Amino acid sequence: MPPFKQPKKQVSSIEKPVIEEQRASTAYQVVYSRDIRKKKKQMFDGVLVIENQRMRLFDMESKQLFAGSDQIYDNISQYYMGQYYVELMNQISIDEFKSGKIFMAQPEPEQKIIVKPKKIFKSKQQQDVEPKFTILEGFDIDQFLYKQLRVHQIEGVRFMLECVTGKKGKSIRGCILADSMGLGKTLQAITLMWILIQSHEISKIVITCPVSLIGNWEKEIKKWLGPMRLQPLTAIGTKDEVNKQVKYFLYSPYNLLLTSYETFRNICNEIDKVIDLLICDEGHRLKNSNIKTVQTMNQLKCKRRIVLSGTPIQNNMKEFYACCDFVNPGIFQSYKTFKLVFQDPIEMSIEKGSSAESIELGKLRSQELSSLTSQFILRRKPEILSKFLPSKFEYLMFCTMTPQQQILYKRSLQLCPNSVMMQLNLLRKVTTHPKLIEDDESQVAEKLVVQDYQSVKFNCLKIIVDQCKEQNEKIIINSYYRQTLDQIEHNLIQWNLKFLRLDGKVVQKQRLTLVDEFNKDKDITVFLLNGKSGGTGLNLVGANKMICVEVDWNPANDSQVMGRIWRDGQTKQVHIYRLITCGTYEEKIMQRQLTKENLSQNIVDEKSLQNQFTTEELKDLLTYKDSQKCYIFDQSDKLEPEHDYPSDLNKFVVLVKIHKTQSCIPNEFDNQNTFLEKVVEDPSNIQNLDNDELQDDNSQQQDISDSQEQEVFKDITNQIQNINIDQQQEINDKIQTDFPLANINKCDLSFLD
Repeated sequence: MPPFKQPKKQVSSIEKPVIEEQRASTAYQVVYSRDIRKKKKQMFDGVLVIENQRMRLFDMESKQLFAGSDQIYDNISQYYMGQYYVELMNQISIDEFKSGKIFMAQPEPEQKIIVKPKKIFKSKQQQDVEPKFTILEGFDIDQFLYKQLRVHQIEGVRFMLECVTGKKGKSIRGCILADSMGLGKTLQAITLMWILIQSHEISKIVITCPVSLIGNWEKEIKKWLGPMRLQPLTAIGTKDEVNKQVKYFLYSPYNLLLTSYETFRNICNEIDKVIDLLICDEGHRLKNSNIKTVQTMNQLKCKRRIVLSGTPIQNNMKEFYACCDFVNPGIFQSYKTFKLVFQDPIEMSIEKGSSAESIELGKLRSQELSSLTSQFILRRKPEILSKFLPSKFEYLMFCTMTPQQQILYKRSLQLCPNSVMMQLNLLRKVTTHPKLIEDDESQVAEKLVVQDYQSVKFNCLKIIVDQCKEQNEKIIINSYYRQTLDQIEHNLIQWNLKFLRLDGKVVQKQRLTLVDEFNKDKDITVFLLNGKSGGTGLNLVGANKMICVEVDWNPANDSQVMGRIWRDGQTKQVHIYRLITCGTYEEKIMQRQLTKENLSQNIVDEKSLQNQFTTEELKDLLTYKDSQKCYIFDQSDKLEPEHDYPSDLNKFVVLVKIHKTQSCIPNEFDNQNTFLEKVVEDPSNIQNLDNDELQDDNSQQQDISDSQEQEVFKDITNQIQNINIDQQQEINDKIQTDFPLANINKCDLSFLD
């Protein structure tokens, strides 16, 4: 039997759509069956696509069942296609197939229900209160909250309210509030909770978040609602302490329970039956559906689920699916369907050498995915903040390594040929400060004179910190590595500067205390921050300057850290200095960030590194170029002087790129500056939500072990031990006298928007 033909017995044409012969492009809803010989066939829904006489049959998961070329006929609606019996039903637009819309169950909006608030007895004094603002039919905001909200925050509360009350459709009960850092996601969530409690729509709420943010939630609830309106219980601590709080929550009038993700997994079964609303702060950790915590949360009976995350989803559509499916289970039917309908076409369209047809299909699928997810995902960019905050500068400072660093860098490239990760860890330490490669017995230090001026980054750091001290300003110094913070701390002590430090060793209860102390104490100049431990959720607005010592593999991590100082409460111009060594792997990582190429969520091992880089890209990553030139940008334009850019940096910096976000506040902040965080929303470039389990310094991204370093750098020492004292002095003199380099230059970074 040919793969596509009329049935042997003429089948009478029932009143059904008719296919015109040799139509160029059309599509049909069909029913099909594999039971060709049975009279009572089990029928399934499908889609038949006809393009240039080529027929393709798909099931409703977008899986292709049949493909063939033949003629089609008028007045015939029943066909055999290979092993399938097919009946044509309704003609549909070819665009419905190309966009993938036909494969998705379209949620129908529910009829609006006017919720009449219960009549509650009020005394005469209670009746004499300020009027309320109606945000949605049947739901009001109290004046004490309404007058604190900005326009975008009111819109955000309304959006979440429409989702959790079913007004977006039967299949939508949850949402993702993915506003950029600093736009007030916490305040919007607090307002939503208060509205729902006051309207008697819900009774019990659970907020899960990283343990480091529980104290911040308590503080924010008290700030916006006062000490008595909504008193949260906190389920953290020992097992007995947690059980005690859970019992209070279950059997008392308390409406709100705060807990960490790890603790929630253990108490989930006990509280599942009473939860009316679940809010997941920093909810991008839900991206990995294989984690036990996420699997437990997915089994919850509660369907009202809200994810709060200021970190965009980054180039990983499987993780994007996991987050969407968590807030609205089954919104894409299954991951198999999502992959066939959206993920595969979109990923194929952005591959090098993709055909025009693949690119067009990927574009249409992206548009449909964006349209579908916009019903339950709300994302606003940080431009909104320019209406309320002073301006912000981001400086990309391309520095030339000292001669000593250059020698070590070149030697390091010759070592560890079988371990790219070990090479990169060594190179990171060389670019930051050569002293980081010393062993415990200081065997390297005995043969190499390692001093502060032999690190270009520490030279820049000293100049910027000195300026802050002179101007009575505060500064954050961020590094993702404990060993680097140790070295900076050692220098700050030598410089007689008062500082605080927050890293993975600081327990949760002390973190908020450190933040408050830094913001309030005028004598503390510096806050040392480990971006892995304190990069999310903290308000460090006491500082208006920040130094980022390293470039992270994931630009979202850098954005999270930089968002700590440009947010509500900031009253001064903000300056962020990002230190990048010229010609090194750091410059290449920054280039990939700026060109928005795919970057790994976490490059922590050889396998993940190789998955992200081709052999040629790895070879280029580990190629050292001239350190006195920036290869990313044109160096033709001279830098216009800025009053807050220390001129002494000219001795160490080849090139500066500045991106400014101008404040829209009139007069008061005319002379103040800001930075626009790099966030790109596009379903074809879907982005990854980071900080899976709030890694501390002891996480997977830790330094190479001391024993490995000792062996490796014994080789370096042997190769450069011929540099005698006179040569070292010559190097030192060269650093101090010949280091003024090319003119510092500037160009626009508007593409970061």
